[in-house]
Formats: sequence, structure tokens, C-alpha cells
Amino acid sequence: MSVEPLCLSCAQVQYVDRYAMERLGIPGSVLMENAGRGCVDLLVKQEVEGAVLVLCGPGNNGGDGWVIARHMQVRGINVKVGLVCDAGKYRGDAAIHWRIAQALGIPTVQFSPDSTEEQVSQLISALFQGERLRWVVDAMLGTGAKGPPRQHMLPVIEAVNRAEWRCLAVDLPSGLDADQGVISTTLVRADMTATFVAAKPGLLTEDATPWVGKICVLDIGIPDHAIRAAIREMPTQR
Repeated sequence: MSVEPLCLSCAQVQYVDRYAMERLGIPGSVLMENAGRGCVDLLVKQEVEGAVLVLCGPGNNGGDGWVIARHMQVRGINVKVGLVCDAGKYRGDAAIHWRIAQALGIPTVQFSPDSTEEQVSQLISALFQGERLRWVVDAMLGTGAKGPPRQHMLPVIEAVNRAEWRCLAVDLPSGLDADQGVISTTLVRADMTATFVAAKPGLLTEDATPWVGKICVLDIGIPDHAIRAAIREMPTQR
């Protein structure tokens, strides 16, 4: 008998992550490694030609981005990173993977908080120095983000949407709410969304359809039976 695919809220996914770490003993850095490597596997199937830009934001979504950049480098893909936050504020698992990427010397540009869309585009052009940029990976905001993107991210999002690059969103397009769908007038328009563990309600809303592209659910090393056990055990929210 086939098992119906899961669709989990932000709170449920966060509980599954905690369950995996505390009950199954899977370190958070391993879950992040699996998430990032899964995104690279997916992207490589698209026959990447040319350079790739990974946009890294704060928190675990940015940590996923650093894993993605490293594994692209391992596979010989010309990858560079655009940073839309203060890397000094990375903590925990994201900090681990940021430090590894720094030790490997992955080329990075830091976007100023007051950059305009034009300045963002110029910085990206200077970073790639005429190389053909074909894909951008959106690892700026993940399921834990609440509310519309911060003001300093808007020019970066607008630059991505105006360019001819194809876009892979990590977990969900930045600016989309995992539970509610479209809540902002400015959000990333993705060709593909690689979401983890299960689909999220916000990805499946009608207003999200033009923004998410093809949705691919990737596993991060937590067996399906363990995911369902975690959800059954999750305390009822009041």
C-alpha cells in the first residue's frame, strides 16, 4: 500500500529536526551537509554549464548555501558566493560550514546593506569578470524566516528576478512564507525549489505557483518512519 506524501508546517519540520538530533543522534551539521549535497545532486542533473552564484543569508538556510558552494567546488563547477548578511553572526552548524568554505577560499562578495539593485548587479558582474553565469542558488531565507524580507535583501531579490539566470531555491524561495505562501510583494522567482523532509503548505498555495517552479522534496537522512514517528509524538500546540 502506497504511503501518502507528507506536507508539514514550519513547526512540524523544526520538531522533526530536533527529533533527529536528540532522539536519533544525527548531528545538525550532518543534516545540513545532507541538505546541501542533495541540492547539488539535483542541480548537476540539470546539466549546469557556466558559473553558479550561491546567495547566502543568515541562519541555517545560509549554512545550506555554504555546503552547496563547497560541493560545487568539489565537482569542478565554477562557483562563487554572494553574502547578504554579517558572516560574523553565524552560529552553530551554519558557522561550521561557513568556516570550511572560507578555509577552501571560495570567492565571495559581501553586499552592502544599502546597495541598490544596480550596485548588486555590478558587484556580481565584477565577481564573475565576464564569465557566463547560468544559475543562481537562493539560500537567503528558509522556513524559519518570519515576515517579509528585510529591506537590505530587496535589491538582491530584484536583481535575481530581472536577470536571465535560472534559479534554484533552497527549501523555499526567499520571501515566501512556509505556512502561508505569498506574504510579500518582493520574493524570489525560482525555476526549481528543493525543499527538505516534506512539502510545506505555503509552497502548495495557488498564489505561490508562479514563484516556486518545480518542487523537489529531498531527504536529509531521516527515514520516513522516523519523520512520521516524530509528528505523532509532537505535542499539540495551543
